Amino acid sequence: AYASGLVGGYDANAPSRAGGQGGSPGEFDAPIVDAPIAVERMLGGPGRGKGQFNGPRVVAISSTTGDTFVVDKDASIQRFSPSGEVVAEWSMPTAKRGKPVGATVAPDGSLIVADTHEHRLIAFSPTGETLWTLGEYGMADGQFIYPTDIAFCSDGRMFVAEYGSNDRIQVFDSNRRFLYKFGSF
Repeated sequence: AYASGLVGGYDANAPSRAGGQGGSPGEFDAPIVDAPIAVERMLGGPGRGKGQFNGPRVVAISSTTGDTFVVDKDASIQRFSPSGEVVAEWSMPTAKRGKPVGATVAPDGSLIVADTHEHRLIAFSPTGETLWTLGEYGMADGQFIYPTDIAFCSDGRMFVAEYGSNDRIQVFDSNRRFLYKFGSF
């Protein structure tokens, strides 16, 4: 059951930043809040140095170590300890065509980055060593056009979302072998 005034968990009468009173469920405007949201922890700040970001684009958090990985618009990757200390930093191998837009921490603790505009995935160790790459530009199984996100199931299957001409999800086993796909082809 939803509280009075809520439609599908959305307060249709709440003022929004889009300027109107309320709106329809599913609109993309954010509600106005009466008080600032408390900051529990802040990582980095603007810039290009250690612990700084030039437009952070991607964040991934390890559920086992609590480490936070951030990728910015310079294709720089930084790993922060749970206390906020930078413990590793490195750059993507290339970023000529664009920068990554997605990443996740795999069950083995490696950082898997959707190297979107290079049409591949890259796995890094927590210290930044390249462990493996997967994919290339194309529409065949195991190839990608703009991979954007990666997710893992508890059984080790890896789901990779992509947009562009493919607009699909490809699924791989724990050894990165293609299993199946769904969505638009």
